[in-house]
Amino acid sequence: MSLLFCGLLLTNCAGQTPESTTKVPENASKPDNTLTIWWTRSFYVQENDALKAVIAAWQNKTGKKVNLLFFPEDDILKNTEKVLKT
Repeated sequence: MSLLFCGLLLTNCAGQTPESTTKVPENASKPDNTLTIWWTRSFYVQENDALKAVIAAWQNKTGKKVNLLFFPEDDILKNTEKVLKT
């Protein structure tokens, strides 16, 4: 179901080569025509790889860029609050 949501999200948004990091980018709240996706890191590498493949295919099809950020489950709420305060 998560990949379905991602696919629906990507049909209406913009996207860069998928990146894996837990650090919130400095410009997370500034628009630059790159879609930034925050995703909870999976326990299974295959799930992360499948998401990267979906995003790479979408980028190739649309020419738009995606900045994919993986976060541990505990950090995603903390980082969301941090960005909303900026």
